[in-house]
Amino acid sequence: MRVCVVVYNVRGFRDGSERLVRLVGHFRPDVLLLNETGGRWRVRRFAKVLGMDLAADPSSPLRRRVKDAVLVRPPWRIAGRRQHRFEGGPWLYPRGAVVARLELGDARLCAISTHLGLHPRERLAHVRALAAL
Repeated sequence: MRVCVVVYNVRGFRDGSERLVRLVGHFRPDVLLLNETGGRWRVRRFAKVLGMDLAADPSSPLRRRVKDAVLVRPPWRIAGRRQHRFEGGPWLYPRGAVVARLELGDARLCAISTHLGLHPRERLAHVRALAAL
């Protein structure tokens, strides 16, 4: 079984979503991993336009969002999701990963969307945390 996966930094949809919808539509991925998704309503609307199911970071009034997302195209389905926050880092730009368990019949897949830190030491710590997951 082949699975098409696309990874994209959508930069908070600052350039609009029309071009992104066309681009994703061209590739028709089974799994789409996004980071810098911006406002929650934008990524929800984007997923709806594409006809994909969404696993995104959960709501929390006391924390800033990590803004990663996993989208899947049916017949794949999201069987579970969780967010892992990386330790340390700036409060304004938290880093982490959205981990989604995907299923299609007997097939299982784990998809992780993340946006690593910019500093080399921070990136190394994030990669180690991902490997421990």
